[in-house]
Amino acid sequence: MLSPDADANEISNLEMDIEINEDGSVSVTETREANMTEGTENYMTFNEEDMGEVEITDFSVEGYTEQSEWDPDANLEEKAGKYGMIDTEDGTELVWGIGEYGEQTYVVHYTLENVVRNLEDGQSLYWNFDTFSDLPTENFTMNVTSDNPFGEEMQFWGFGFEGDISRSDGGITWDAEESLTDANDAVLLMHFPPGTYDTDVTDDGTLEEEAEAAKDGSIYDDGSMSGWAIGSIVGGMVALGLAMTLIAKRFTSRMSKAGHIDSAAAIKRRNKENKTANPPQIDDYASVAFALKHLQMGGFEEIFQASLMKWTDEGRITIEIDGKDSKKLDKSKSEIIIHDYQKVETDNSESFKELSKKLKDMELGEDGYEPILWRMLLDAADDDGHIDEKRFTKWSKENAKSVSKVADEVTKYSLERLEAEEYFEFDKEKIFGITVPITIPTEKGESLLDHLVQYRNHLKENYSHVLEDENYRQHMIWSVLAGEGEEVKKHLAKLTPEGSSETYPSYVHYYYGPHLATKSWSTGLGQGGFNSSAASGSGGATGAGGGAGAGGGGGGGAR
Repeated sequence: MLSPDADANEISNLEMDIEINEDGSVSVTETREANMTEGTENYMTFNEEDMGEVEITDFSVEGYTEQSEWDPDANLEEKAGKYGMIDTEDGTELVWGIGEYGEQTYVVHYTLENVVRNLEDGQSLYWNFDTFSDLPTENFTMNVTSDNPFGEEMQFWGFGFEGDISRSDGGITWDAEESLTDANDAVLLMHFPPGTYDTDVTDDGTLEEEAEAAKDGSIYDDGSMSGWAIGSIVGGMVALGLAMTLIAKRFTSRMSKAGHIDSAAAIKRRNKENKTANPPQIDDYASVAFALKHLQMGGFEEIFQASLMKWTDEGRITIEIDGKDSKKLDKSKSEIIIHDYQKVETDNSESFKELSKKLKDMELGEDGYEPILWRMLLDAADDDGHIDEKRFTKWSKENAKSVSKVADEVTKYSLERLEAEEYFEFDKEKIFGITVPITIPTEKGESLLDHLVQYRNHLKENYSHVLEDENYRQHMIWSVLAGEGEEVKKHLAKLTPEGSSETYPSYVHYYYGPHLATKSWSTGLGQGGFNSSAASGSGGATGAGGGAGAGGGGGGGAR
């Protein structure tokens, strides 16, 4: 005899294609392969209280006929091949007939207007795309694209289920690694630079504030339990959300008592009123990659930009900007010139591949991670040691997969260096019968974490701080590493050569040239499918939890 669930309606495969339009609306196409055994209609729920200023338009189902007045009491045959909308007390439902029982494929289209919003310092898409979770869903994939290319400044996260979200062919792909039920969500958070989309919708708050709220209780919150640990503890259980929350809190408490590093939110709270005007005195930027990532600051791209700034300062390279009359800096083009290129190329005989192998085996010399980044420039240069934007984009696109592997190793490298320099210790603890790794900051390590947050507080107080003293070069470098590079860029972009003759050389040579070069490098990486968990806000593993405050998420099913 069949179990009660054996005959239930279910989705075997759901592919959700999301196109972000220039006006900030989102066009959605859901392709559902389903096994239908009961009921007369499918439905998606959009509750008014979760919609804000978002409106649903352009609903259709391929091969079906629209019904202006939907009759919920019609039978299976009468609803077959038809679709419509129902206004309810709580909001709106999109409905369409099941058709014949058995295997069915439905292709559903709809548009969500006003999804992209302006925040105080950028634009955001924060939406729960759960329109299906009342139907058990075996396989789920979300593909996100846009006519506006996704640059490396765009950040993205996924919440609601165990899976992997990454850049792919100029867009984003999010794959579930578990079957989805009504206990899951499908919350997508994307952050864009100001003006990316032509939207008039405005909300209070900053991108950072929204990201921190979204990450609370998720696997992106480094102070809570890891995604795999949650799975180990609650695997096989049909756990209620409250039960999972209680387990998570107890787990986090046990880890904290064992000395595990505090969450980024906790470190920021304890330093809320503290500031320091001095950046850290550390030249090996990759060595602190773990601390930067934990504090939700700069990632792999920022480490590369900081290295370009350092090499400029050391006289190893010059980055020229075309600087045409009246052209804003952020619209300029850059060209890297490697000094004494032929000699440098001869002295650096190891290839990018050979250095990458040494990194993987952690057999690097005293110079650490930096020679690998330097080798990228040497490989990208022409015979005269020049790298224009077109050349740099082409090289990074062709080598995106190799660069991804190098980026993936930066956290491992950082942890080894931080341990060797006695910033952190590493141990294991058995909690609820599960052996978990514990990252324990020493007094020196706690001081580093506090220093980074306090310096960021100093920058956020007034971004003109970067040009206030003779140490401006280090301020510019560490503003990038601390995750404030975009805000500093906005401050500097308002200036022109004509209007700032005294300070113009400083920010061109030590900030804006490396920024523009990194932008062309990052563009190529994105086009080539770059994917690394070391990239700040650039994907990786996703898990249950987080996503609080997102719009949408009304679910859907069949009846």
